[in-house]
Amino acid sequence: GLIERRHGVGTFVSRDPKTRQWLVLNSNWDSLLAHLHDKKPTTLAVFDAIQSPSVGPDEGKLTDSYRYMRRVHSWEGTPYALIDIYLDRQTYLRKSAKFDENMVIAVLADMPELKIRNLHQSFAFTTADAHTAELLGIPVNAPVGDVRRVITNERGEIIYVGETKYRGDFVKVEMNLRK
Repeated sequence: GLIERRHGVGTFVSRDPKTRQWLVLNSNWDSLLAHLHDKKPTTLAVFDAIQSPSVGPDEGKLTDSYRYMRRVHSWEGTPYALIDIYLDRQTYLRKSAKFDENMVIAVLADMPELKIRNLHQSFAFTTADAHTAELLGIPVNAPVGDVRRVITNERGEIIYVGETKYRGDFVKVEMNLRK
């Protein structure tokens, strides 16, 4: 934000440089929902009734089928996350139009009949491959944060798996560790 380029005019030092605005992701359910509020995803791909996502033995029980969605999430016009979502197909069919247009976890939270038992989240630091870099508008091998979220219902069934790649220059994760 320190330099402005104007086509046909030249390159100039900005009069009003933009300060870095972080998208802060906290490590609790309420903060996650607040982050998702009023955001709309851009859907890149959808496959219905696909095979199950890869899960570990301690993550929960798989259901019969899942709906797969690949989406890009943007904030103030900047793509900040690429996400692969596996949503239990029966859960999807309950509110298909809402799931198609909105953030999936926000829709799940608005389903009082759905009893969520657990949200497990893991985070790793990696780099962007060529496809991810192109979709997020970052260089190949730029730092990204890989976040995996698994949501189970009251029966221990996996209703949601989300694998997200967050831009490392845009998102910061904050955790409050209490003694």
